[in-house]
This record gives sequence, C-alpha cells and structure tokens, in this order.
Amino acid sequence: MTTSSYWDKYSIDNMAAPFQPPSIEGKPEVPKWNPPPPPTEDIDYAKLHTIDLALVQKLIATAKEAIHEDGFLYLVNYGVSLDQVSLISRFLAQD
Repeated sequence: MTTSSYWDKYSIDNMAAPFQPPSIEGKPEVPKWNPPPPPTEDIDYAKLHTIDLALVQKLIATAKEAIHEDGFLYLVNYGVSLDQVSLISRFLAQD
C-alpha cells in the first residue's frame, strides 16, 4: 500500500496543465506601430500640461537608494504641516 502526502496530491504538477500559448495560425499580422514625431509647431488650442515621467523615475531611484543604504526615508515638502499632524494625532487619541 502506498501513501502520498498532501503535497504530492495537490502539487502544481498534478493540478495544472502545461501552458500552451494560442496558435497564431490564420490570424492577421499586426504591423509594428511607429509613433508619429512630436509636433514642432506652437499650437494655441492645445495648451496641455506635461508630466515628465523621468522625474518619477528619479524619485523611485532615490527612494530605493535611501531604503537600501539607510533603511528608512525622510520625506519633506509633502504638504502636511506639523500642526495638522498634531491635530490628527490628538483626534485619533480620543476615546
């Protein structure tokens, strides 16, 4: 008589079928998309705010470096005053 453990019975190998990606046969080919160049004209009707995502990447890199090297972060200029923090602390301390 053979006995099997819980892990043998419910392992991924026993439960899941191997992944089979769908076939591309008979499907149309989608050409590679090449984005158009950015406009060079100053267009009056399209004054849009621009968000430079490179700044976000710099923020992420700085946060990772701080956590890795120092083990914590010191945040400044986040828009909450010490008075607001104190007020919230007093409010949360109430029964």
